[in-house]
Order: sequence, then structure tokens, then C-alpha cells
Amino acid sequence: MTTMSGEAPAGLTDRQDELEAALKALVSERPLPLYRMMGYHMGWVETTGEPRISSPPLRVHGALALLACHTLGGNYSNALPHATAAEYLYNHVLIHDDIRDGNSERDGRASVWWSWGPAQAINTGDGMHALARLSLFEARNNGVSAESVADAIRVLDEANLDTCEGQYRDITLQERLDVSVDEYLSMAESQTGALLSGAVRLGALAGGQADEGVLKGLDEFGRKLGAAMRVADDCDVFWPDGQRDEARQG
Repeated sequence: MTTMSGEAPAGLTDRQDELEAALKALVSERPLPLYRMMGYHMGWVETTGEPRISSPPLRVHGALALLACHTLGGNYSNALPHATAAEYLYNHVLIHDDIRDGNSERDGRASVWWSWGPAQAINTGDGMHALARLSLFEARNNGVSAESVADAIRVLDEANLDTCEGQYRDITLQERLDVSVDEYLSMAESQTGALLSGAVRLGALAGGQADEGVLKGLDEFGRKLGAAMRVADDCDVFWPDGQRDEARQG
């Protein structure tokens, strides 16, 4: 799964403190060590449960949900449950990706499965998926209608399923040597773009925007953004650091 690096675009850093507080609130009163594993993955604590003295990463998916809501005339606070859901879904996918790909590290630290084993990591990721869905029900406290909450849950689950389809395509394409550009981009739009698409559409719903044309446009934006991020990420794999310029010149 592609992650974002480099300097954050203007607008994405707004309300990060409020988003971080909302993310923590979902697990802060749950004492089972399972939630310590979640907190570790999110960058809040060490494996021992001690607080981590470090700034959390930019929550891109949550930030996009907040930005979409605000851009369409909605209130930031109304979108916090939707932004929280987008972030927990994304991190659910990351934990499972690390297991699938055998990644022993995530953000410079041991990954969850490397620290606690694959079984606990799978359970931790599944728990985050449940938290993502539960977060959307909190939107009722902000005056969001039950119908809008149901629409948001549908968007969340569609994004998750679409990501699984993208993962399937990615695994399948790794076994082939004749992958076309269209096949690659279609895979990238699902695997990376589906969650970004889901995030901005969740933000739109939080802002009271349910127009099909608007949601379709946001879906397209998220998918193309995801494909672009995947292309950039793959270029970094093949031509790390300054080697990309050398490849162009060659």
C-alpha cells in the first residue's frame, strides 16, 4: 500500500490535532492490550504501552475527508467521525499489507506482526476495520441523519472491497511479464485510489453533499490521485534517491 511522503500540500495539515484526538478517543477507554497494539501501529505508544515522544504522521486520508467537507461548505467538526473512519480503514489495510508482504518494519519501527506475530496483527487490523465503521455512528451526535450514516457506511465498505480487488490484481500481475499500462493503472486506481476516493466522498457526505455528480467527480479524483501516488512510489522503488534523474538522462 502506497504511503505519502515529502512536504504536505496546503490544506492537509489543518485540524490534524483535532483529528488525532478523535482517533485516540475511540481506543483510550478500552483497556485490553489489543488496543495498545493499535496505538503502537498509530505511533502513539511503544510496545510496552509507554507514550511515544514523537509527532504522529500526517493523516492524509482523514485530512482529505475534512478538506472535502470544508470545500463543499460543511463544518469541519461534522466530518471528524468520517475522517476518523477513513484513517482507521487505511491503517487496517496497512497492517494486513505488512503481513502479506512480509514487511518487518513500518515507519522506521517494527511492524505489528513482527512485534506480536501474524495472528495478533490480523486481529488488530480487523479491529481497526470495526472501529472505522463504529466511528461513523458517532456522526449521529453531530446531527447527521441516519440515512446519511448508512450512505457513509456503504461508501466505507465499497472502498474496502475495491481495495481488496486492487490487491488481488496486484498479486496476480506480479506473476506476469506482459502487463499493459491500462492494467497497471486500473490496479493502482483500485488498490491505492479506492481508499482516497472513499475518504473524499465521506467528507462530502459529512458536509451534506449527496449529489451523484459531485460524488462521482470526487470518486474520479481519489482514484487518479491514488494512481499517481502509486506510480511515484514504484518509481522510487526502481530508481531510488537521485537515480531517477540518471534513468531519464540514460
